[in-house]
Amino acid sequence: MVNMNCLKIAFLLYTWLLGHISAISLSNRAGGTGNFQAYAYGDGIGGLPVFSTGFTVYIGNSTSINSSDAAPVIFTKSSTNLTSNPNTTASSSSTPSWSNLLFAIPAPSSPTHTVALVSPTNITTDTVTSGFTFYGHFIFVSESGSLQSLFYALPTDTDDVWSLNWNSTSDETAGKVLVSLRDVMPSNGGDVVE
Repeated sequence: MVNMNCLKIAFLLYTWLLGHISAISLSNRAGGTGNFQAYAYGDGIGGLPVFSTGFTVYIGNSTSINSSDAAPVIFTKSSTNLTSNPNTTASSSSTPSWSNLLFAIPAPSSPTHTVALVSPTNITTDTVTSGFTFYGHFIFVSESGSLQSLFYALPTDTDDVWSLNWNSTSDETAGKVLVSLRDVMPSNGGDVVE
């Protein structure tokens, strides 16, 4: 049986290596073409879909959140932005009220770590909405010639739903799980691994 600590160390090393790949390798990019959904992979998180209520970004089952605005996110990559729209075919019977928002991570100066969707007309200095790129099918942020993947998930009060966050290095919250985002659906449909 494989030691869980060894698996965690291997995952952290893998994530660190992916986060420091040279931007020169961007020509090998295969993911992020057309419209796509993103899935989170991490320790105990086996490809859960990214969803939103129109502001905060989560991973897990959107129907677990009691909100008519909760829906899986369909992304469209343009230049270095990710435009976000609700997947209305996968959501509840009501149509979410949000559309055409930009996927945003907190800027280094931001007091929060929350990944969000923001209006293109309401971008603040606390958010970063550009620099998103792919290496293979992994989503990264290109900054100063290097690729970074600093996504992590925090459990919410709802079972099997996590909030998506950025830059865990200064967040000491218990229960955080480092995750990578990919545009490939898992073969099992997404799962929480116990």
